[in-house]
Amino acid sequence: MPNEDLSAILDAMRANREQLVAGIQSLTSEDMARARRGGWSVGRVLHHVIESEVAYVRLIAHLRGQTAPELAAVEPADGAAAVEQLRVTREALVRAADGVDDDTLYAMSKLGANEYSVLSVLENDGDHDHEHLSQIERLMATSTP
Repeated sequence: MPNEDLSAILDAMRANREQLVAGIQSLTSEDMARARRGGWSVGRVLHHVIESEVAYVRLIAHLRGQTAPELAAVEPADGAAAVEQLRVTREALVRAADGVDDDTLYAMSKLGANEYSVLSVLENDGDHDHEHLSQIERLMATSTP
């Protein structure tokens, strides 16, 4: 029987990723350069989301005593490139969590000054998409290339 908490967070992650993809897939290279003064560009925000997901893959692999796959994170040229990188990193993240047992899912492990569980990493990932989609929407509405 699948773990209900894991199923719920994977569903939430899927929904948040679908919203992010819908919001960015048609972005042009000009859109990626949009930024507010003193802040990140849309492209840099997406690069951060991709970099973070790579870090989450590594963190889950570490928590499970596994080796993380090599993943690249580059600033995307446009929305299509971002969507492709996000597809690759999300597939790796789901694979990293695949088959996790309940003890490992909930076990808190200290890493540096922070503590994580596989579940908390997955929750952070899903929330991250939602947070940065809002940021990108604001940049698209209020900034110029």
